[in-house]
Amino acid sequence: MPPAPRSLWLYSAAMAAAVSVSWSAAAQQVGVSSAVNPAAQSLKPGQTQKQLLVGENIVFNEHITTGADGQTQILFVDESAMSIGPNSDMTIDEFVYDPKTGTGTEALSATRGVFRYVGGKLSKATTPVTIKTPVATIGIRGGVFLLDLDGKGNLEVIFLYGKGLTITGLTGLVERITRPGFGVTIANGTMSSPSQAPKGRLASFIAALDGKAGSNGGSTNVPTDATVANSGISDTVSNNVVGSIQQSIQSQGGLQTQTFNNNLQTTLNLNTTESQGQPALNNSSTDNSSQNTGEPDNNQNNPPPPPILPPNRTNLSGGTTGVNTASDSSGFTGQLIPYSNASIQDGVFTANIGTNQITFNVAQGTGTIAGNGPIPTGPFTATAVITQDGTFFYADAALVSDPSKVGVIYGGTPVSQSAYANPSTPQFLAFSLQKDGVLQSPVPFITKQLGGGLANPDVSPMFLAVSPNTGFHTGSNPGSAYPKALQASLAINGTGPGQSSMLMVAAGNAFPTTGNPGQTTASPVLNGIAEGSYLANGTSPSTRINTAYLTGVDGVGNSFYGGNSIEGFALTPNNCCNSDGSQTPGLASATNTQTGATASYGFVQPALATTPPAIASGPQTQQTLTGFMGGTMTAYQNGTGTPYAVVGATTIATDPTNLQMLATMAGTDPFAQNNGTTVGLSYGSLTPGGTNARQGYINDNLFGSLESPGGAGSSVNGNNAAPANLYMVNANAVPNNPLLPNGLCQCQYLQWGYWGGELDTNDSGGARADVAHINSWVAGIPTSPTDIGNLITMGATASYAGNAFGAVNSNGANYLASGAFTQSYNFGTQTGTVAVNNFDGRNFSGSVTGTRSGPAFAGTLSGTNLSGNTLGSFFGPNAAETGGTFAVKSTTGLPYVAAGVFAGKKN
Repeated sequence: MPPAPRSLWLYSAAMAAAVSVSWSAAAQQVGVSSAVNPAAQSLKPGQTQKQLLVGENIVFNEHITTGADGQTQILFVDESAMSIGPNSDMTIDEFVYDPKTGTGTEALSATRGVFRYVGGKLSKATTPVTIKTPVATIGIRGGVFLLDLDGKGNLEVIFLYGKGLTITGLTGLVERITRPGFGVTIANGTMSSPSQAPKGRLASFIAALDGKAGSNGGSTNVPTDATVANSGISDTVSNNVVGSIQQSIQSQGGLQTQTFNNNLQTTLNLNTTESQGQPALNNSSTDNSSQNTGEPDNNQNNPPPPPILPPNRTNLSGGTTGVNTASDSSGFTGQLIPYSNASIQDGVFTANIGTNQITFNVAQGTGTIAGNGPIPTGPFTATAVITQDGTFFYADAALVSDPSKVGVIYGGTPVSQSAYANPSTPQFLAFSLQKDGVLQSPVPFITKQLGGGLANPDVSPMFLAVSPNTGFHTGSNPGSAYPKALQASLAINGTGPGQSSMLMVAAGNAFPTTGNPGQTTASPVLNGIAEGSYLANGTSPSTRINTAYLTGVDGVGNSFYGGNSIEGFALTPNNCCNSDGSQTPGLASATNTQTGATASYGFVQPALATTPPAIASGPQTQQTLTGFMGGTMTAYQNGTGTPYAVVGATTIATDPTNLQMLATMAGTDPFAQNNGTTVGLSYGSLTPGGTNARQGYINDNLFGSLESPGGAGSSVNGNNAAPANLYMVNANAVPNNPLLPNGLCQCQYLQWGYWGGELDTNDSGGARADVAHINSWVAGIPTSPTDIGNLITMGATASYAGNAFGAVNSNGANYLASGAFTQSYNFGTQTGTVAVNNFDGRNFSGSVTGTRSGPAFAGTLSGTNLSGNTLGSFFGPNAAETGGTFAVKSTTGLPYVAAGVFAGKKN
């Protein structure tokens, strides 16, 4: 009997049966060693180290190491598996599992080695499985990933399959990967942004994790291929490993073209993807032992795997958009064109566009997209994705005869009416927005030229909060709590005058619609506005970006696809009303804030369902946060731009019943420049139903909004702004700020975030535009007067540490900066000091004085050639935290002004 070709994976029927026994008999038992090559050692708590053998029980807090020739695989009781390569070191820190509910926690730690994790039931629960390393913590939800840790602080992680992978570095920087075959590295303490793994890298991982031919893993009874195939062990762990690895390898190699009958035909494989979607995986079985054990087949004599076919689907709907030149920054400017009579049968998609039919394969194979109108006659190649259940797909197609000409087609199974029913509790959804087929910008709603090309942008999912009061489309009264949407993107590259930065905030509501051709029931449409600003460098005027968007409505009134749940949709520009009542065409606009010159462009951005991060499911309560705002603005009037600082107060109020919020900011120029300019900013509304598709209250910890309906409440020097184009968002939506790797403050009672926009007014000097690029706010629950009184009585003292963040105008150059913040305070005397160090390379500090009537304090600031002032407050019980605003200006030399906010936590 020949030895098994990969004898590392030594399973037996008895061992497979052992996996399924009641685990309650061994409270500390968490799994079994399902495969071993010698030179694998185990150290159980309270015992001595010994060689690990096949079928041995694995317990909580067990420490496993391998030598240069050692390999093993641990099969956990939740049906997850960890493959461990040579020279590895791993400990099981925590494992709690309830088989009745499928819930619990799993936490591992690794100090060196090569690993492959295949998710089981725990990784699909609300709490991700975590693996802690000396340089980062990896969190996985329902998927597969590879890990290489060299023991010298260098790490590589590659995502293979699932809803997403999160890597949190020691500095707090978080990278999220949702694209199979993509990964990040950490070297010398620096984490890279996600990128496609180098070609051949997956093969080197597999080589390190594969077994050695002829080894027996310590087993006296070497199982044959048939033994392994009949053991049933392949059904215990994820049987998608093969497909996920194949999919990732294929995504590295790209799509291949083949020639048939002298006509160029192309592979349109919607399962082999360059996008962030989930691959459709192969659930078929083979007699090959490597398939049954979860290992890819490296035997070139074996036949290739069968095509991966999505389920047959009928009654599909969706649309296409017209062909445009891929390098055209105007994007897709044509209207969405619905198709009809669509279906997927045996991996082939067909649909009619007018009198023309389009046909292509949605599985491995060949096919063409043919027809007139949105898709010109001729073969196309495509980069595409289909969800695992086959209910939503999208494809970016390129004309073979002219690859610069691209189009997009998307659609799927319409979401059933039952899926829109009111949930019994608040529901939180998240969707990853994909690149537009023409613009190819990593940042939604903008082009690469408008900030989408900046490195390392922090792009949030599009969050949706669904209220049990209303659901998606029941009820029609103005107070209905229609679902609210929020998405934000932030990028800051560099420091000083050469810095580039971008902020985009999108908010919206899902409204019921009827009356579309063929529509018989109300279906929801997501409708909203995206606004933001881009600064190419400190000496350039900012570009204000604005677009109305909606989910594209197909020929029978559908916007959302996925059958029993929302799995995908596409966002397109929308004709919509501006705050002054005028209509915006169905294109995004980018306006030079100095000259007023405007450019327009279109987009079609598919969205794929993803696992919401923990921040998305926070509490929804009625609360009022108070605090401060700060920053710089530029007043443009008669062709001249005058910069000034602005500091003041912030109030944020929330209404959980209607999922609404109202934020107001009132600021003044503390240095009396520009005739003592005062500004009023108003975001959102608490009037039931008065959202105007411009606010995104998800929960108390995740929210953002655009200007209040009609620009109400926004003004400059008492003159109403018409229009007002404003945006604000809390930093939880976009936490990765390179100037603040640990955030503004690790605070519990404070929140902070960003604001900006443009206020257009008229005064005695004529038309005026006051522009803010990216400024900041901080707000929370102030310390009660009772607590302050008690601290005064006790003569208590405290010190605080945190950070400061603000906007700078240095001799006409605008940019963002941060610094370290400290404060000391004597509550008995109500006096103290504050200091900001290394803010834009400058230090400034001063004394502050408080009052007996409350938690507020104020004072003056000074530094080398600087003077200014500060205003702040204590927050939380017993003054646990502090926050406020600051502003400084130059006293000599070149003009310099900076303003922003600070926050600190009690030491």
